Amino acid sequence: MVKVHLDKDLEGYRPEPGKTDVDGDEIEDRIYNQKDFDRNIIIDDRTKLVAKTITRYLKESGDPYQKTMVFCVDTEHALRMRAALIDENKALVQKDSRYVMRITGNDKAGVEQLDNFIDPESPYPVIVTTSRLLSTGVDAQTCRLIVIDREIGSMTEFKQIIGRGTRIHKTPMCR
Repeated sequence: MVKVHLDKDLEGYRPEPGKTDVDGDEIEDRIYNQKDFDRNIIIDDRTKLVAKTITRYLKESGDPYQKTMVFCVDTEHALRMRAALIDENKALVQKDSRYVMRITGNDKAGVEQLDNFIDPESPYPVIVTTSRLLSTGVDAQTCRLIVIDREIGSMTEFKQIIGRGTRIHKTPMCR
């Protein structure tokens, strides 16, 4: 397990006076914390930093094709995270657009790739963003990296999510 602490997660975030959101509305002056991120406030720079950290970890591991699940707050957060990961991995996405996919209940293209993601013989998709769809009932034997970018409600839920990456895939022995 590798725990990454982002500055905003540790210190909280307080908008500068008069700061507005994408709709031009003034952001409430208060300290936002990890429970607020991607629920009550969206900080694009934070999303980009998480995507950059995931990408750097995969590159430094020596294998950017390690199957990876990124658990997000909701389907919209999963969409934004997918976009940020695509930006960080342009060359790999250019080779195959399935390098980064969103697999959520409302994403038909992603759901169609679920079997390929859990198939040990299928190289794509590599990185999937999701909210709750993959937290239970999915046996992804080749998943090597699990990223949790949301608050976890219970130890049971945490164990279910982590369980997605603790399955062992035994390759057939050559004779």
